[in-house]
Amino acid sequence: MTNADHPQVLADQPAPRVFGVETADREAGQVTQSIRPTFLDHRGEMPIGALCVMLDHALGCRVASLMGADDRMVTSHMHLEVLRAPPLGIERVIGRETSTTMVVGSAFCAADAVAPDGEILVRSTGRYAIIAGGGQAGGRVEPSVPPIESDDGHDAVFGSPVLELFGARVVDVADMVVHTRAVARPEFANERGGMHGGVGAFMTERAADLALRSRVGADHPYRPVEIRVFFARPLVADGGAVDLTTTIGFLGRTTASTTTCLMRPDGKLAVQVDITHLVG
Repeated sequence: MTNADHPQVLADQPAPRVFGVETADREAGQVTQSIRPTFLDHRGEMPIGALCVMLDHALGCRVASLMGADDRMVTSHMHLEVLRAPPLGIERVIGRETSTTMVVGSAFCAADAVAPDGEILVRSTGRYAIIAGGGQAGGRVEPSVPPIESDDGHDAVFGSPVLELFGARVVDVADMVVHTRAVARPEFANERGGMHGGVGAFMTERAADLALRSRVGADHPYRPVEIRVFFARPLVADGGAVDLTTTIGFLGRTTASTTTCLMRPDGKLAVQVDITHLVG
């Protein structure tokens, strides 16, 4: 039995609107994502990380519709396998839940991101922690320390619309470790005032891409083929600056691997994203 009126199903979230996500069928976990110029990459293409927002929203709505009215859920893990990069000029992508298993304290889900022609672009799985009675997941996410004043200069290296949207720029490069700074804008929030999980994953994925390009140049065509996302702690979306550290574990002619950590202003881990990149 589904609960289409669950508070987390009906809650207004700024982040999906910013990234063009619209709910088509809340109970079925199906959404559409319109591709907007503001979150294209330096090639004018849709970054794979953008699909994290859509898939997290699709699965989150589905899980919330299956929970008790007093339960709350938070995203624990996501995993994306990229079958095909979104083609240049694509106008929308459809996200659809394919399976959900509810167990005590968790939900395990799968979803596909599909092009308008029906071809599957990404297959995703996710785990959602379910907190009985609401607990800390039911309240607003508050800053753990006063927000950091962000820099005025949004001179994103190898600039692209999505990096401008995130206010992202490289602040330090030390061998195979690249430090990036971005802005946790209020428009990136979920219904609790924290950064939407999918947006945190997208921002972190773009920081990894930026780190690679800062080492090999803007035109080297690395693309993610596998993304693993771990959500450690909530991060308030209040317009403060956030720091991301990318460690490039391997950098070869055809493959690369990165681990990027999105940190809260108090220095604690919020999101960690591990990516396998291929050239092509």
